Amino acid sequence: MFKRIAFSSIAFIFFNAQVAAHNPHDHWQQYVHYTIHVALDTQTNYLTGHEVIDYTNNSPDTLHQLFFHLFWNAFQPNSSMDIRSRELGKIIDGIDKSEKPILDWDSRIADKIAHLSPSEMGSQDIQNVLVNGHPVKTKVCGTIVQIFLEHPLHPKSVNKISLSFKAHVPIMIRRAGRGVHANQAQYTMAQWYPKLAEYDYLGWHPTPYIQREFYGVYGTFNVYITLPSKFMVAATGLLLNADSIGYGYTDKIVKHHSSNLVWHFQAHGVHDFVWGADTAYRHIRTKVDNRFWVNLFYKPTNPSEDSLWQNYYWGVLRSFPYIESHFGRYPYLQYSFIQGGDGGMEYPQACMIAKPSSQGIFLHELMHNWFQGVLGNNENLEAYLDEGFVTFAEEEIIYYYNTHDALQSPYLLSYQKAALAKKVDELKNNITLKHNLSYNSYFKIARSPNAEPLSTPADYYETNMCYGLNVYAKGSVFLNQLSYIVGDSAMNKIFLSYYNLYRLHHPTIDDFIKIAEKVSHIQLFWYKDYWINSIKTIDYTIGDIYTDSLGRATVTIKRNAKMPMPIDVVVTYKDSTKEFHYIPLNLMFGGKTLAPTMKNIIESPWDWVATSYNFIIERRVNEIASIEIDPSHKLAALNRPLMKIVIPH
Repeated sequence: MFKRIAFSSIAFIFFNAQVAAHNPHDHWQQYVHYTIHVALDTQTNYLTGHEVIDYTNNSPDTLHQLFFHLFWNAFQPNSSMDIRSRELGKIIDGIDKSEKPILDWDSRIADKIAHLSPSEMGSQDIQNVLVNGHPVKTKVCGTIVQIFLEHPLHPKSVNKISLSFKAHVPIMIRRAGRGVHANQAQYTMAQWYPKLAEYDYLGWHPTPYIQREFYGVYGTFNVYITLPSKFMVAATGLLLNADSIGYGYTDKIVKHHSSNLVWHFQAHGVHDFVWGADTAYRHIRTKVDNRFWVNLFYKPTNPSEDSLWQNYYWGVLRSFPYIESHFGRYPYLQYSFIQGGDGGMEYPQACMIAKPSSQGIFLHELMHNWFQGVLGNNENLEAYLDEGFVTFAEEEIIYYYNTHDALQSPYLLSYQKAALAKKVDELKNNITLKHNLSYNSYFKIARSPNAEPLSTPADYYETNMCYGLNVYAKGSVFLNQLSYIVGDSAMNKIFLSYYNLYRLHHPTIDDFIKIAEKVSHIQLFWYKDYWINSIKTIDYTIGDIYTDSLGRATVTIKRNAKMPMPIDVVVTYKDSTKEFHYIPLNLMFGGKTLAPTMKNIIESPWDWVATSYNFIIERRVNEIASIEIDPSHKLAALNRPLMKIVIPH
């Protein structure tokens, strides 16, 4: 499926990003074309540039103002990011009584911004702003600049915006900056340019940079980066002047006679652009399925860590067939894993990974390119549509990879292979472990007094703890439970339909639910409302079992919490035969397709307002060995031990 090669030329194929002609919403979205020339002074750490933006107002609205993001202004004492982080750091919290109290702040930020010196701070300033050739007034408010238009932007018009900017690269604290240790990338250039805010059917989204998520306008980026020739650059998009740059982007051996190089990258159908630079990067690249390149840029340190970088990279390459068959075809011409940042962070066609900590982080960041990159939902409003969906995908893929390919990696060290072999055996013997981490994390927040609805906007969570457990874990459980409701075969079709219809269109949770209903023929509004918009929980137990007047066993199931669900029940008899009793929820107005693995009995729907339900088993109580609710363990039920009873001989 793939072959490894050191260097090769890259053919450029235009990827059309202006998607108005195929919009499943039947409504508009904006389009932007950036041309950016930027130079980095590695002595002073100042970035200077010029930006020309062709902005298409596809909306029916006349726009009288614009908003831009100036993200690096967050890295100054008393910025909103600084104040918010220190405020959360006052909260001392343990999830339950068994855990020690902790400060709730994100340790990557903590109170570090408050103590930055002038040489360590970040800043972004813009000058000479012209809109359609006319100078405009601007007003900076932290990480947002408001632009007042004397001449409005009319509907269906293309408008030219130009500006100059100067930015100081902060030391690495959160996502972007310059490394201060030898094992860090020298420059992680994320959120580095003045970025036009998104305007959609809800209006402008001038979201201040507090810490969390992003939302942007789809378009095209032409970026020219000038810096000393000793630096290698890794970035979003294709390098168009590879033959004059070298550095592994071409077969040619290139000698540089100038002290500086200009790197020209181009990317279509993306809403952001990121780059990293280092004098010690090693560049490895592979062409997958003869369609797109997958790059790895990392700093060699020691043989053990080098093997980790290459092992996890190899695992990604082996996983692509599974990924594309379950989540959609990768639409771009390249993807890059770049050493940089403060952990793992996603960007279109690229991610930043600080160190090779696990296969999971490589797959997690890669899958962001499906949900955060290609689908591009508003993460500020619906962070779980990215983080939760990516966590689910990561867990699905890592299970498949570990049980099929992981032990074949030529880069595994002996101690790693032994530990992995033990884990693989455990996974093969217990498929319910696939999403175990997400479920256990969800249970912690569900039982905590700090629980908040999953629909809470990213920056408005009262604790970092709840944000993390909610958008990652509860968001992942949302999908695994949905597969319980609609069935596994329908779930795979839902993902592919969602991806294929809504790519490059900023879908919402309502778009996803609409696709799920169309594919499954089941009504699902109730599931979204309970799981996304409330903190209600699931709790079912098996109640009384008695013999009726005809000698049949009658079973009572009790709902002890507020959230209703359809119920799967497996009855195992003492003669080892089994039967499956399926109890749909009346709100579904339908049911899932049952697998013919045992005798299936479809019961009448459970009225969602009822707290108990009785069904009849056509055999005697003394013939029953056990009764279990949800043997798949997909229900996020708080008292699972009470969902199974074993009847003694």
